Amino acid sequence: MYTDPDAEITIDLKNPPKKPGYYGTYYLGPCDLKEDVWSKQPADHSHRFWFGLENPIAGITRGSSNRAAR
Repeated sequence: MYTDPDAEITIDLKNPPKKPGYYGTYYLGPCDLKEDVWSKQPADHSHRFWFGLENPIAGITRGSSNRAAR
């Protein structure tokens, strides 16, 4: 989940992908799947992470990212 602005993205890698040639299926917005692991953080933090500018462990210890596993 992302905040500032709010968004929810679910990536399903357990079930066969819905599109041929893909490794998984992603859903934008709420869906019926139950997550195994989740993460909630500001969108700016995620943007920096995907560009290699943010350390995820440091983000958790600073409180800029929340995560949990079932």
